[in-house]
Amino acid sequence: MKWISLTAAVALAMAATLACAQGFPTKPIRFIAPFPPAGSSDLLARILSQRMAEQLGQPVVVDNRAGASGSLGTEMCAKAPADGYTLVLGSIAGFAINPHLLKHVGYDPVKDFVAVAAIGQAPQMLVVHPGLPAKTVQEFLDLARKKPNALTCGSGGVGTPAHFGCELLRLRGNATLLHVPYKGTGQSINDLLGGQIHAVFASMPVGYPHVRTGKLRALASTSPQRSSLAPELPTMLEAGVPDFVSQSWWGVFAPRDTPAPIVRKLGDTVSAIIPEPQSKERFAALGVEPLNLTPRQLAELVRSELASYGRIVKDVGIASQ
Repeated sequence: MKWISLTAAVALAMAATLACAQGFPTKPIRFIAPFPPAGSSDLLARILSQRMAEQLGQPVVVDNRAGASGSLGTEMCAKAPADGYTLVLGSIAGFAINPHLLKHVGYDPVKDFVAVAAIGQAPQMLVVHPGLPAKTVQEFLDLARKKPNALTCGSGGVGTPAHFGCELLRLRGNATLLHVPYKGTGQSINDLLGGQIHAVFASMPVGYPHVRTGKLRALASTSPQRSSLAPELPTMLEAGVPDFVSQSWWGVFAPRDTPAPIVRKLGDTVSAIIPEPQSKERFAALGVEPLNLTPRQLAELVRSELASYGRIVKDVGIASQ
């Protein structure tokens, strides 16, 4: 009798959860974008939120919670009620890099979240000042080897994907570069244009317009295969730098223990938005390519990238902040 009662209780609980998911949502959903307005994360969140609201029949409100390189807003989501009404646009910064750089990140990217849907990925491109006598990656590395620390590689700050691009090139290319951190990508690009530094790992939308006008020279992309956004540009692997793949990526995450039927409903909604022509066009304008992963594969990506960047941080010797 106890076994029958337990089975009945489980069945009732499952029925109640399913009914809750079928009626979900009944109020606005908060979608945390853990970076300032007008950046890639914010713009991606707004592209998704508009269509999610139309599909779900409730407002999806983008909440910009910038701070600690994306960790502040990510932590807020981790500690929110697990009811499907708080989501976060997770990224490589908050889920793979920051846990190794911040002493008190405030969450576990693996244990405190459930993956809802993969969104997109974006490679970077190594751009240099045209006055630099290097037209290939190998010529750039030859210059760096001849004069250690003479070539400068700028970024938007310590721990940013651009910073890791500089360090990976140093490690994998066996050359000494001097990293120059700025308070934002825009400042690093401005100094590169002015000739104050020699190179930057820039996102496609930021770097490519200057390449087209001849103000900068592109040497390679950081994607595993040539990017559809710049198919003429060789990858770092093709340029002869081994084990050099580095891409930003984004996905939607919910707090751990969010009911599975609600996660599936949210995931199905988001996944249906990604391949829409309007979404693809707006993603391409940001230099973002769709990331075709299941939620389980997205969770595996988090674990893999977390381990990978942990090794890089150790090899480079970046101190925790």
